[in-house]
Amino acid sequence: MKDIVFLCGYSRTGKSSIAQMLYKKYGYNIIKIDAIINAVNQLLDNKIDKHNYDDRVKTIIVSLIKNFWSDIKNRGYKYVFDTCSINVQTANELKDLLMQFNFDIIFLINTAQVDNIMAKIRKTEKPYDWTKQIDDNKLYEFCKNCQRESKEIKLECEKLKIKYIDVCDSDLLDLFEKVEKIIK
Repeated sequence: MKDIVFLCGYSRTGKSSIAQMLYKKYGYNIIKIDAIINAVNQLLDNKIDKHNYDDRVKTIIVSLIKNFWSDIKNRGYKYVFDTCSINVQTANELKDLLMQFNFDIIFLINTAQVDNIMAKIRKTEKPYDWTKQIDDNKLYEFCKNCQRESKEIKLECEKLKIKYIDVCDSDLLDLFEKVEKIIK
């Protein structure tokens, strides 16, 4: 079983739900890396351009893992990082930076038809989900971007040998089983 799991990808692909399931079944500690990154950026007055942003993300993640390492090694703790902030190139660079750790990076993508992505989101959303607060036109645009970028992420992952799961035909339990197979 991996000590550290990164669940990366777009909103509404199941990252948080899978992280919760890993917590319940295996005791993984959940780290919402985007909240940490957003807090650091706010402390720095959001004066970070795109290039520096990716470097900042890598620096924060490597620092967190190094700080968690003694708990992993001495106490058997496990961590799952739930994030939209890591792109495939950053993930590839993290693979090299974190080689000494027992970890996996998994991108959750959705290449389904846009209407199907939207229908699945509307069917499964909860009252507190951000998608509940937007109209169908804005959600459609989000789903269109999600599908387009998911196809790009899939190609990049295949090229760089980074793991991914296409959630388009998976229910949550099926998705969890796929993640389990990867991290065992």
